[in-house]
Amino acid sequence: MPNLVTKKSVLIIDDDKLVLRSLSSFFIKNGWSVDICQGGLEGLKRVEERKYDCILLDVRMPGLDGTEVMERLRDLEENKKIDKQKVIIMTGYADESASIKAFQLGAYHYIQKPFDSVNLLEAVTGTLNAAKSLEVFDSPPVEEAEEQTFKKIRKLYEPESVEKKADILSRQLEVPLRHIRGCTYDTNYLKGNIENPIGIVQIPLGIVGPISVHGSHAVGDFWVPMATTEGALVLTYDVGIRLLKISGPVEVEILSKGVHIDPMFPITTDEDRRVNDFVDSSLAMIKQVAEGDSRHCKLLQIKKKRIGNNFVMKFIYDTGDAHGLNMINNATFNACKYIEAKTGCHFYHRSHYSGIKHHSLLNEQEGQGRCVRARAVVSSKALGMLKVTAAVMKDFFDRCMECGAAAGISAVNVHAANGITAIYLATGQDMADLSMSNICATTTEIVSGKDLLIECTLRNLLLGTVGGGTGLGTQSECLKVMGCFGSGKADKFSEIIAATVLAGEFPTAAAVITRTYVDIHNKYGRNKDKIIRD
Repeated sequence: MPNLVTKKSVLIIDDDKLVLRSLSSFFIKNGWSVDICQGGLEGLKRVEERKYDCILLDVRMPGLDGTEVMERLRDLEENKKIDKQKVIIMTGYADESASIKAFQLGAYHYIQKPFDSVNLLEAVTGTLNAAKSLEVFDSPPVEEAEEQTFKKIRKLYEPESVEKKADILSRQLEVPLRHIRGCTYDTNYLKGNIENPIGIVQIPLGIVGPISVHGSHAVGDFWVPMATTEGALVLTYDVGIRLLKISGPVEVEILSKGVHIDPMFPITTDEDRRVNDFVDSSLAMIKQVAEGDSRHCKLLQIKKKRIGNNFVMKFIYDTGDAHGLNMINNATFNACKYIEAKTGCHFYHRSHYSGIKHHSLLNEQEGQGRCVRARAVVSSKALGMLKVTAAVMKDFFDRCMECGAAAGISAVNVHAANGITAIYLATGQDMADLSMSNICATTTEIVSGKDLLIECTLRNLLLGTVGGGTGLGTQSECLKVMGCFGSGKADKFSEIIAATVLAGEFPTAAAVITRTYVDIHNKYGRNKDKIIRD
């Protein structure tokens, strides 16, 4: 039998004296430091006194049972009274409700009594490896000299520490770093948004609108904040919004929504059959584990597919008003640990089948995030002010679609990414999601013989109005400008974005047609000689 890593500590909580003796003997023989407790309250006291590498916790005990102990552990962790604990649940009973609750609370593993030494070793070794991998993130890299001070305060968020880090870097680099110190609120609020903070990056913020929107969730006139360093961008959207007012509001609708992540179970024998059968028979329980007590996370369905020697499952969620990727990562991880415990099949939490942070043709077709369509009529009067006609505009768009398709672009638009990026920057969205969220198909049609119907379909819009960066100072204020901050606002926000994207498409196309595109950018979008001095 292989030896475990020496000098590791385990806490065993079980009301059965025989189990305590046998497990204690097993771990001591393998070089572990062992503490044992015969009840939940005693175990909680021990955890507050010292940190353990692993906790083995029985489910059924008098007084506090295992799930109640886990709930109290999580409360202690939330309140920063103890570090995050790796817990393996043990049970001698087929108690499905306790199993579900344990995984909802983040149990690392769930093993059935009686268990053999091999299964126990695998469970504990997996727990240790997970804990060790976190040490890489918890320990800062070794610094060369100045810089024991910097090393000590590297992770701190207090304003004094943030200022001190900027001072040290400024001296080392011989760069003043004056402007990045302009945070107007307590930098402790940055916890959960960034690590090793040294200040704030300032990006110019403009406003466009009000844009008239008629959707299922956004109805009325809305000012839209846009953050960018690209001159002429805000102007373009503002011109489009003003010209759209001649014809009426932008019609918007959400065609579908759902966020998904795809774990995979490697196939070496019959893992695909075992996992497939278990998921089919236990979907309701898997759903309970995944959703936990979240107010936003709802598991809608699980799609299954064999890809080579991998059994891939697409967990599709409604994340409400949250952006949701962190949420569904946690939910799916808990669900897969539950499936692994019941089937004995190993899993990897992520494949690449969901296309997270990638452009995916499958996501274009089947969806990732919200699919939102905006439509508006640009009147001949408005087109005349841009010195174009509906016929010329449609001809230009059709030719662009033909050339774009030849380049492998499945969703051709004028510059949707510009508008989405500027709004995302202003409102605290995950900027890496632009790899998916920028997918926009823009089409045109002549109506009433002289007007132009323009339609934009944003196929993979990922966003949130709660959580992430949306609660920071300027970001929350920008969401509030649109009436989109907080719960119940994400659908409204997505409709406003789609309408704004549409407003920027036709003025830019007109500028290309009339050969004024370069002149406009030379006039408004060049900042060659202006440098803010230190």
